Amino acid sequence: MRDELKIIGFAAVVCIACSLILSAAYASLKGKQDYNKKIDQQFNVLKALGVEVQNEKGKKVMSNEEVSALFDQSVESLVLDENGVLLGGVKPEDLEPVTIAGRGATAKSRYPVYIFKDPKTSQTRYALHISGKGLWSTLKGYIALDAELEKIVGITFYEHGETPGLGAEVDQPWFQKQFPGKVLFTGNKQSTFQVMKPAAPEGAPSAVDSIPGATITSKGVQKFLNSDMAVYNKYLSDLRSR
Repeated sequence: MRDELKIIGFAAVVCIACSLILSAAYASLKGKQDYNKKIDQQFNVLKALGVEVQNEKGKKVMSNEEVSALFDQSVESLVLDENGVLLGGVKPEDLEPVTIAGRGATAKSRYPVYIFKDPKTSQTRYALHISGKGLWSTLKGYIALDAELEKIVGITFYEHGETPGLGAEVDQPWFQKQFPGKVLFTGNKQSTFQVMKPAAPEGAPSAVDSIPGATITSKGVQKFLNSDMAVYNKYLSDLRSR
């Protein structure tokens, strides 16, 4: 009995020691993790906006410090509610992830907007957060519009759990390169955007090719892109009228 108590006591001491070490490691790394998450978010917003943050091979050509400096100097961040109404004093970084992605029975209720004034051209472009259900996961990304708030500048996805080689192709340049120049709005009228199987008709203004073998993911992108744009357009219409 005494030996068993010694074993239990030893195991308890080891468990407590490991817990303390893990807690200390988490606390010491949290600041760096938060910084890396912030830089990744800024990188993806700028990428969608057409900023050359990486080369054709996907290698970063801007340092973390350069990304952060450009974002801080050139991007204004706003948040809309589920009715497309601007929420004063609220920034995307203040939001819980579930409010901009939705999870389970929780509906998405916040819609981040990023207004970018290009320091090289002085032109304004707009990045909008998009998210919704694919096959296995919630896809999260950004889509950017031109100064007229009508055509797509770029799109990027920064988080998902889709099948490698199938739905995960949303990450690939061949899929994302189809979007720039496509029409989302004509004036204040929203176009119905399509991700078409097996392929979009040549010259279709508001359609791209679907991902082969990933029908549900492709339909998911089409569905949440259109539903998100319906919310954003309530705010974009006000911008167009100014």
